[in-house]
Amino acid sequence: MMVVAAQSNILTIDDVNKTLEDSLKTVFESERFKDLLDVMSRVKAYSLNNQILIVAQNPQSTMVMGFNEWQKLGRFVQKGEKGLKILAPVVNQMDKEKIDPQTKQPMKDSQGNIQTEKRNVIRGFRPVTVFDVSQTEGKEIPSVRDFISRQMADDSYISQLYSDYKDYLVDNKGINVSEQETEKGVGGWYRRDTGEIAISTNTNENNTDKFRVLIHEYAHSLLHNEESDMKDLPRGHKEAQAESVAYVVSNYYGLDSSAVSSGYIATWSQDMQLARQALTEIQEVANTIIEQVDALQKDKIQSFYKDQTQDYEDVKKHLIEKVGLSEKAFDQNEKTPTQIQMINKENGYILSGKLEYSERTQMFYMRTNRNLIEPVSELAKDGKLAMLNIEKELGKVNNITEYSRIPDHFEVKKIRNGPYVVQSASGQDIISKGFEKKGDAQEFQMRASISQTLHQDTFFKKELKTKDLQSEMNEVTTEVERQINQSVGQYLSHHSKKPLNLQGTSGITIGWTLLKNPQIKTIDDLKEFASKNKHVPTYTKLPEALENLQETTQTEEKTSVKKRAKDNAELERSMDR
Repeated sequence: MMVVAAQSNILTIDDVNKTLEDSLKTVFESERFKDLLDVMSRVKAYSLNNQILIVAQNPQSTMVMGFNEWQKLGRFVQKGEKGLKILAPVVNQMDKEKIDPQTKQPMKDSQGNIQTEKRNVIRGFRPVTVFDVSQTEGKEIPSVRDFISRQMADDSYISQLYSDYKDYLVDNKGINVSEQETEKGVGGWYRRDTGEIAISTNTNENNTDKFRVLIHEYAHSLLHNEESDMKDLPRGHKEAQAESVAYVVSNYYGLDSSAVSSGYIATWSQDMQLARQALTEIQEVANTIIEQVDALQKDKIQSFYKDQTQDYEDVKKHLIEKVGLSEKAFDQNEKTPTQIQMINKENGYILSGKLEYSERTQMFYMRTNRNLIEPVSELAKDGKLAMLNIEKELGKVNNITEYSRIPDHFEVKKIRNGPYVVQSASGQDIISKGFEKKGDAQEFQMRASISQTLHQDTFFKKELKTKDLQSEMNEVTTEVERQINQSVGQYLSHHSKKPLNLQGTSGITIGWTLLKNPQIKTIDDLKEFASKNKHVPTYTKLPEALENLQETTQTEEKTSVKKRAKDNAELERSMDR
């Protein structure tokens, strides 16, 4: 349980130490030291302090991120899941004495005044919530750790890696590593006085065993060499550390790991400060070795990442080359994000998404106007989203006359012997799921058309408030209203079996009512709904909008024959698609 400072959500250093001490005691008392090492190997990006907190709450954790970070990767926290509490530093900039790196004394200016510099100082910590991958659902997240583990299952691969790592230590670290026979049961040894490492040829059964022993002995050379302050610590302490390092590294790569001896480790539970120091050293050395071994597998790892990001790169290429997004839209240093209009293929609602860059994933993602985070890969052919328009690119609002409107640019088509879909005239872009019945696909198209026009109305009104829109707003407002009235009128005409026209802002009121209440199809449905909900604040304008609609309907015969013929022809074309 995390202690929070009184009257604040910021934890002091004392609060943190108390929390960590309690959590670490829990780990030792419940004999979950091995679980802590497992978490250290699987959740390696986090600090030791946070790893201790994670294992105390969920020792099975394998991949941990915050709510929004999961969304950027296309995964979503399952309903009802309780997050894990970890610590994030609260940093303030403060004036600190400038220290001379040579003398370690405060530096002075020409007048003898002590110089200062702005430095980040940790003021405390705040609790943040993260979730393990097991608490999420969505897109599969391939892991380079799992990929390398599969590679290491091949005897020839681990043999080559063992040989390469030996050569690396000899050539780059100046360590004499040899293979020789040893006493029975001795897998290898490290000589502190000479820095030599020996790997047993008679005790180790295969190169996997030799690789693990090499890690163990190299851990000794890093932790307990002649210059180390720990060289004279009890032998049990040093062996426990080296065993733990070998366990973390082996587990990280999916190699069979022998159990870590609990003999000396039990003494750490009597001194929490010593335990945290020992664990800090284990983590640092294990991470150093993993980085070195990964460097030897650089080509394999780069190949893995290239394969995993192919969909992402393909989508970027499509958006730039086929859709017309500027390459600057994917410039991570660009301060004015591009905003695009999309459709959800499952239900036809329209949303905007701003392209933003994630330092953690090193990819762009979309932050939507519905307060959702979506990965760019969702715009792939098999993704759940399809792009319709560029709304705002690098700060400039696109002209509404250039928009791809669903009634004009998409139609209902049957895919060979497959389902009906809403598809572009060219046949390249599909913006709906598949439907068995043509009428269901037409219903999707009509409702999506209403959603698109209402979304445009909301977008342009927002731009008017922020004064970002440079074009003539009267003309834009009139055009948007015309599109709304047309799409809502066509929907009601289709279901009511008679031509209906709307004017002014009545289409906005009726359109939102239709989207929020899918059971409403006809003008009679609307009248009945308005009567039942006339006192509901959301629908107070609906009766007035219906009166306007009725008046327009009553004067339909007085309109020009040419205008009526044009409207009917457009309606028929929409229904035939």
